[in-house]
Amino acid sequence: MHLALYLANLICKHLAETLTVSWASERMSKDAGIVDYSRSRRVTLVSAAVLVFLSITLGFSTFLPFYVLDIATLLLLLLALILGWASKRAIDYLPGEWHVRTVRVTPQEYREMVKKHMDAYGHLISSDVSCACVTALCLALVSQLLVMFLIFMLGEELLTTYGPQVITAVTIILNLVVAILGYSIGYKWAKVDPHPYITEPPTGYVLGYVEALADVPDLDVKYKVKLAERDGALAIADAEPAIGVKGMPDELQIKVQVSVSSIVYPYLVASYYKGPVVEEHKVHARIRARYPALFEYSMDGNVTIVVARFDIPSHTRSVPHISDSDFRKLGRALARVLLSLR
Repeated sequence: MHLALYLANLICKHLAETLTVSWASERMSKDAGIVDYSRSRRVTLVSAAVLVFLSITLGFSTFLPFYVLDIATLLLLLLALILGWASKRAIDYLPGEWHVRTVRVTPQEYREMVKKHMDAYGHLISSDVSCACVTALCLALVSQLLVMFLIFMLGEELLTTYGPQVITAVTIILNLVVAILGYSIGYKWAKVDPHPYITEPPTGYVLGYVEALADVPDLDVKYKVKLAERDGALAIADAEPAIGVKGMPDELQIKVQVSVSSIVYPYLVASYYKGPVVEEHKVHARIRARYPALFEYSMDGNVTIVVARFDIPSHTRSVPHISDSDFRKLGRALARVLLSLR
């Protein structure tokens, strides 16, 4: 029983951690004039008290039928989800004017900027919680089965002596775990309604492949980042790769495209405004990579298009994979092709 009460105290601390993170982010990003946490603090404290009370109450209700306790645990999970969602939605965004400027940085510098942006504003952004939802639902469904298994394992002698206390303590612990999971999922799932600048910056597979191209000598690989500033706080308003070929006009731009289906398939698309006129055709080339390269030439009005991709066989013994090293070789080969168009 002392253990259960100790864990009840822990859930209060855990539920308050979300606000602690928010307060820490508030200091780090200097966003005191951007968001107001006062309502969220009150909702979180009330949520912690309600969830702890219900978890302990259910722990002392083991005399109820099994199906009633199972339904009660599911309702506890649902309530925790709602309270977590409400706590985050209670964070208020304070309208104001943002000043935007554009900077060019290396892919590595952009990754560091994304990290700082997410450290400062990640708690305001919605997260994917599908896996966590499945875990919490499964735990809520089997929690009473775990209690019954414990009763079976105790044996008649121990059950007579310590059974009621142990069963109550374990039930309270499981309820607290369900409440913690539910609240955390609800909080992460919800999103505040701040300015569109406070969103998750674009990264994904594209950033990784852009970083791979940074080591190609003939390519000028940068990220064009729009930085929004307000009251001393910085946020990434938008960002996109800006890849060109050294010695070539700015009208020539290279885009990294990534197709994700059964495999991750990156390729490059070069567009050259008012570039040389080319006939539509395809060229295969060996570039010392796992797969041969395929260059597809075409015209779109007065824009010269060159698509560089890997020609992967339709039937392979293993799952196709394009490594950073091979993609770097593809970028190097495309740079040579574009330089030949001058």
